[in-house]
Amino acid sequence: MARVGNLPSLLEELKARGLWIYAADMDGSPWCQTDFTGPTALVIGSEGRGVGRLVKEKADFVVSLLKGKHQLAERFGGGRHPLL
Repeated sequence: MARVGNLPSLLEELKARGLWIYAADMDGSPWCQTDFTGPTALVIGSEGRGVGRLVKEKADFVVSLLKGKHQLAERFGGGRHPLL
């Protein structure tokens, strides 16, 4: 995990280095139906507001990390963010 000042610029740099950018958003495609093959960067926004408009525009894919009606906070709460 990393916290950066200018995320859209970082995403452009990562894309130039060959990474696929995935933005997590409740309205995205289900994560379990997404092919994450290859170098990947996953952007998870803040609770409640999610990722910003520019991040969604810069992302190659938008995926939903939710299953059913579970809240994102239930899956990633407590400061633990397991990404495999």
